[in-house]
Amino acid sequence: MGVAWWSPAREADREGGGGCRRRSTRLSSDARSRRSETKGTLDLADDVFDRYLAHQPDGSVLERGREDVKRFMGEFRSAFPDFHTIIEDQIAEGDRLVIRWRMRGTHEGEFRGVVPTGKELVITGIGNFRFSSEGKVVESWDSFDQLGMMQQLGVLPSPEQSGEAGPT
Repeated sequence: MGVAWWSPAREADREGGGGCRRRSTRLSSDARSRRSETKGTLDLADDVFDRYLAHQPDGSVLERGREDVKRFMGEFRSAFPDFHTIIEDQIAEGDRLVIRWRMRGTHEGEFRGVVPTGKELVITGIGNFRFSSEGKVVESWDSFDQLGMMQQLGVLPSPEQSGEAGPT
């Protein structure tokens, strides 16, 4: 099963119309908890992405495209071949879709210079997407727990390992 992407054009098609309709939608609990298996093809990137603006956590904005999405997902698949994503929440309104997700996988291949550790990784993140009326992503805002990922891989010490107290 692949990720069930929502887009204004697809929503309108389901309702028998075309274009983007302005309405608020809260997706079902089934859609929110749907498990996304990641062993399939990357054809979804061709369906959903074209050129788009990717807003980075540091405030910069990069122009990206479907090949960038495929390259990033390919890196993840190579490094974490058993990874899968659980969609915790998925909320759509107008031309926006917000997804809160949790990813789990085992580090079995090199990832951005980090040699395989064999450690299981669990990270969380949020993706906020704005779609065109044709159903393509035109902007994204993504954030995931990169610090937690590096700590779980042993690249950076966790607060417990460094002897520092965490927030109270």
